[in-house]
Amino acid sequence: MSQRRFCIMTFGRTGSTWLIQALAEFPDVAVPAKNVVSRDNELLMKGMAEKYSALIGRPLQSEDQVIDAFFAYNAGSKFAGFKSMPTRHKNYQRFVQRTDIAFLTLERRDIVSTSASFLMARKHGTWRRDGGALEQKLAFLPEDRDWVAQNLGYIVQSKLMLAGIPRALRLDYEDLCQPGFENARLDAFFERPVRLPAPKAATLAQDYLENWDEFRDFVQERWGQALDAVPAQLQKLLSREG
Repeated sequence: MSQRRFCIMTFGRTGSTWLIQALAEFPDVAVPAKNVVSRDNELLMKGMAEKYSALIGRPLQSEDQVIDAFFAYNAGSKFAGFKSMPTRHKNYQRFVQRTDIAFLTLERRDIVSTSASFLMARKHGTWRRDGGALEQKLAFLPEDRDWVAQNLGYIVQSKLMLAGIPRALRLDYEDLCQPGFENARLDAFFERPVRLPAPKAATLAQDYLENWDEFRDFVQERWGQALDAVPAQLQKLLSREG
């Protein structure tokens, strides 16, 4: 049996855990959480090398060895994959050039809501959520401004890195949230319809923030500044819609 390998590459706050958990429901799809304790199915998190070393009975010294050990350990599964982020990789460019792995990129089009989701997660420590509005909205405070601006820089760089993955299957959070979501390439790769259970409407910045207008104006201004710092030949990579 020829194993189909995949990696969901994201920058966070995009529904990536939701997607990989849905894929893990298929019995022939192997993910890290089916082998070891792994809440988010990220393979290159702290402690994962030791966990897979214990499984295969030999030390793993590099991220390449951990990745290859994961696929080898799950050789009996038709599909095997994990979640990752560009910042997890010491040699990201080399990794995304691997032709034995299908890359699924997952990001968000709505930058203001993406930024609000990061701010909410930082303030509340709620990095894993199930969608929907908060019980109590946040206030965007003056002391939050520097952090939000830095986070927008991180999002720009992450989007550029995702856009540079050749032959990637590109998905967006806003599309995943649609009740009628479907993607022909995704279905073809997994040889079946891939549908997310009980999708909820995309979360919006105004669901998170009391002073939403002030936050929106700040993010739009700083996002424009972050884009201005990107070389012109790369800016077109950030203009993809869906």
